[in-house]
Amino acid sequence: DLFAPVAKLPRREGEAFKTGDLLVEFDCAGYLAQRKAAAAEHQALHLESQNKKVLAKHNAVGRHELGIAQAQVDGAAAKIEELDARIGQCKILAPFDGRVAELFVNQYEMPSAGNAIVSIINDNAFEVELIVPSEWLTWLHVDRPFEFDVDETGSVLEAKVTRFGAEVDPVSQTIKLIGRFSAHPPRIKPGMSGAALFN
Repeated sequence: DLFAPVAKLPRREGEAFKTGDLLVEFDCAGYLAQRKAAAAEHQALHLESQNKKVLAKHNAVGRHELGIAQAQVDGAAAKIEELDARIGQCKILAPFDGRVAELFVNQYEMPSAGNAIVSIINDNAFEVELIVPSEWLTWLHVDRPFEFDVDETGSVLEAKVTRFGAEVDPVSQTIKLIGRFSAHPPRIKPGMSGAALFN
């Protein structure tokens, strides 16, 4: 796990971002210094190993000693790989276009291991979840169009069924249905509710 304070939070809650934009950057100066030291150690051990290979050709070094020298080189290389992996976590880039829903850390704060840092949403691909009677499966199918009346805005949006939940709730005899809007819905936010109309 990365153990470093937050250096930059360029996006605030509610702000939009594009794929590849920086969302969070950690202060990894310590890891970069360790990486530099590990690279220098690897170089020194590599040169020592090469020297022992030359000596081994003249029977001045035993095979066992040569093996130890190579193992030390491999260990130093593994240390560099480990540090490179940590340094690769120093920046969190946006995986898609969207918005920052919530920030769970502040600048200069040291995040706790395993805790969320930032919550993001893709507001270009809103889905709507419906709970419908399982008996509707006799006529309801993927790509079936429907209208969704949004409570908070009063707007009626065109949508279509994209998939169904994995199982029927045996108590309520209902199933989850997921739909997608036909066009990007204006003024729609995650968490809004409404009612669906199937013709």
